[in-house]
Amino acid sequence: MPIDSNLLDDGRSSRHAALVVVGALLVLFLVLGFAVAVSDFSAGEGEGSVANVTNIETSDAACGTHQRQSGSEAQRTAGGTTYLSLNGTIPVAAADSEVTAQVDEIGENRYRLNLQRSPGNRTADCYLEVRYNVTVAIPRAQEYTVLVTHDGFLKEMTYRTRRGGGGWMTGEVTRPPSMNESTWEHALNASEAYNRNLSS
Repeated sequence: MPIDSNLLDDGRSSRHAALVVVGALLVLFLVLGFAVAVSDFSAGEGEGSVANVTNIETSDAACGTHQRQSGSEAQRTAGGTTYLSLNGTIPVAAADSEVTAQVDEIGENRYRLNLQRSPGNRTADCYLEVRYNVTVAIPRAQEYTVLVTHDGFLKEMTYRTRRGGGGWMTGEVTRPPSMNESTWEHALNASEAYNRNLSS
């Protein structure tokens, strides 16, 4: 029994229509997926997707004392990003030591700001310290905790919650990694003498 050619045409037309529909759906899926990806990427770029150090200012190394430490912090919010500025002092091994800063995310809304000291070459016969002012940009930070470390040693913490904020600072000073114990002991003795001279 011969097959009706109209039936063949209808079959081909149905298959063609099905292929067109499937192709259109695939194109639509790819276009929408690309649009979402571009949108997410643009939003992340616009607001800043990771915390970073936006500014660091340091003073020249000067003789001082670990007995009279001071520090402060300030924050402002702009465009959904919190800018946290931390001010303090850090002991260094030499007059030409440099202080750098790096921030890392260590958990959800938790960051570590690590201050690192270079060895330097120009030694001094006193307790040397550098004053720093570091600004960290924290994106979308309604809540955060920032741990401040000196070459990996915890020095202070500052935090912010929806109910407020606070923090603490330890009075313990950290020996610069390039100094040995005897040199550090000498620096602390000089710090004590410096403090006595200030008090007298």
